[in-house]
Amino acid sequence: MHRNPDNQLYCRAYAEQVRMLYDSMAAAVIANIFTSFLFVLAQWFVIEHSVLFWWFGLSVLVIVLRAFLLIAYRNATPSYDEMKRWGNRFVIGSSVSALMLGSASIFLFPDDEPVHQIMCAFILVGMSSGALSSLSYSRHAYPLYLSFVLIPLFISLSLQGTYLSYLLMPMVVLAYVFMLRSGIQISKNSEQNIILRLEAVERENELLQSQQKQDLHIKNTPLGVIEWGGDFRVVAWNPSAERIFGYTAEEAVGQHAKDLILPEYVKDHVDHVWRELLSAEGGFRSTNENITKEGSIIMCDWYNTPLINNLGKVVGVTSLVEDITERKQVEARLILAKEDAEKANQVKSEFLSRMSHELRTPLNAVLGFAQLLELDVEDEKSKDNVQEILSAGSHLLELINEVLDLAKIEAGKFDMIMADINLYEVIDACINMVAAQAESSGIKIITKNNTADNCTIHVDKMRFRQIILNLLSNAIKYNRQNGLVTIECSRQSTDKVRVSISDTGMGLTVEQQHNLFKPFERVGSEKTDIEGTGIGLVITKLLVQKMDGDIGFSSSPGEGSTFWVDVNAGAEN
Repeated sequence: MHRNPDNQLYCRAYAEQVRMLYDSMAAAVIANIFTSFLFVLAQWFVIEHSVLFWWFGLSVLVIVLRAFLLIAYRNATPSYDEMKRWGNRFVIGSSVSALMLGSASIFLFPDDEPVHQIMCAFILVGMSSGALSSLSYSRHAYPLYLSFVLIPLFISLSLQGTYLSYLLMPMVVLAYVFMLRSGIQISKNSEQNIILRLEAVERENELLQSQQKQDLHIKNTPLGVIEWGGDFRVVAWNPSAERIFGYTAEEAVGQHAKDLILPEYVKDHVDHVWRELLSAEGGFRSTNENITKEGSIIMCDWYNTPLINNLGKVVGVTSLVEDITERKQVEARLILAKEDAEKANQVKSEFLSRMSHELRTPLNAVLGFAQLLELDVEDEKSKDNVQEILSAGSHLLELINEVLDLAKIEAGKFDMIMADINLYEVIDACINMVAAQAESSGIKIITKNNTADNCTIHVDKMRFRQIILNLLSNAIKYNRQNGLVTIECSRQSTDKVRVSISDTGMGLTVEQQHNLFKPFERVGSEKTDIEGTGIGLVITKLLVQKMDGDIGFSSSPGEGSTFWVDVNAGAEN
């Protein structure tokens, strides 16, 4: 691990090292007292007593100060952020203590006393060696301690210049190098061990938290969570599984699935699924009926995951189970409701179709007699009355015809004869058919040809003409006086042709646009006296869709509208 001060793990490891230094400090203080006393005792007969007293007094003072430092640390209970300051204080205290010991080899080193010199060297080297265990938790404390103790001893020996001092000097150097390397190595190992231990604790805490979260999820999830052993017996059973099947965890654990939740008629199917799971070849999702403790049959979705050990062998299965009985019942009701609605719509369409036929026959007779009556009457008032009959009858006949078309389309009794036809022939014919209507309002119709003159489309000719006529009629009907209608033909792709019909009328509001293709919704009927049935655009859209086409529009209130139809291009294109 890199010694990065910003690394949280390093900070915690350093704090742990400082704590271990202070934990060993009490023993070090006692050892310093004992060593200082031993040193004085060893040199009592060869060094002046006043010097010994001064040195011993200073040593005791340093030892007392270090004891106060230890007491202050234990009372402070410092945080991680404060540990660096306490670590520096410890290094300073141990260094001062080492200086006091090292000074003994200068002030208390006897001349011409080989035995006492050897004893002095032995005590200092032994004290340095003993400090190895208590100071090696720090990278700095022990090297400083060792240097402050043994370097003065080496200097004193070199100044003696005797045969014995020359023998002791390399021994001191060897001891210094050996203990320094050992201290550094022990410090590194200590730091690494602390880091590994902290990482292990951290991983253990993370694992514990993850396990707690997982247990919380398993406990609170609406899905049943079941763990099976390799013998298909329950190993774990969460509260949702208790709710779904009615068995408590105590009742379920250890039970075989066949004896617990499987009806007799699904056991073979589940056996097959289980074999696939144990071979890790399938069975991960299944839907089947299960039986509850009360004997009720429920439908469940199962999501299964094989549990594989480090040898790659499947040793069990974890299942997530959802009770979908209510959903299946709702789906079944919706299907029945849809079928009923389709049947009702079919009956309605057939009724409308028959009624339209029945109404059209007498209405044609009424219109016929009204036309004959128009020829017989001579006064203007009677002619106006007959004209009102003809106008109302024609409007009613148009409504009946459109209702009949709509009923046929919805009843599926609407056949189309698809063929390739010339686009512009149909458009020209439609323009001729609405020319009188446009002229009466002073509306001009123009065409824009963005395709070849011989452009063909694949449609039902009669129905496509009905579509164009309806859009043209609307463009004229909802236009302003002396307005403009523009018909534009263009290619959308290699297989689609678009016919756009634009007007300069009142346009459509957002609300009107939402209701545009709804049956019997006449746009602007509340503001105008324009006649209409409100189903022309509905029929137009259905016809376009039946010819595998598409219809749409764009509109701005007060500026006009554009309706477009996309149909399949003919084979010749």
